Amino acid sequence: MKLTDEQVEVMVSRLLRGGVTLSSVVVAAGLAKIFLDREPIRGFHHFRPAEPPMPGWNGPFLIWVGLAILFATPVLRVALTVVAFSVQHDRRYVSVALFVLGVLLYSMAYGN
Repeated sequence: MKLTDEQVEVMVSRLLRGGVTLSSVVVAAGLAKIFLDREPIRGFHHFRPAEPPMPGWNGPFLIWVGLAILFATPVLRVALTVVAFSVQHDRRYVSVALFVLGVLLYSMAYGN
């Protein structure tokens, strides 16, 4: 199966659009849940992404999940381009995309 450059662009744009849309919907659901519950938000004095709120269908957790989806979208985009360039047998772009993916994953795992 040979992918054209246009097909790759369409796949990447759909992934990015879908990730941002899904993230927006989940964050909006979390905000709506906070406003509908009318309970004070405890423990949210500053943003700490390494410590998610308690899991469940509560507003802060939904917002955290939405942000996690938003942060994962560019990483998934690079992973998709690695696969697409592999299918196209384009070794140069596969190696560049793998390098970028490695830098992204390293910075997510060990960055401050």
